[in-house]
Amino acid sequence: MAYIERYLNVANRYMPLVPITLKRTVVKIGGSLRLTLPTEVAELMRVKEGDIVEFLTTNGDVVIRKSKS
Repeated sequence: MAYIERYLNVANRYMPLVPITLKRTVVKIGGSLRLTLPTEVAELMRVKEGDIVEFLTTNGDVVIRKSKS
């Protein structure tokens, strides 16, 4: 968590002050394409193994967020 804390606003611990750009390589496993969620992003999202996430797409942009259900 220390790595990411320097990017966070003290008033709202989970809103980055600056955009964070991280890259991952897409790999094919069976018939699916997969990529890993960087630890820094998982910490910001507060997700852990077994949690459900949602993918929202608009005009080619993708938002990934922790599912509320």
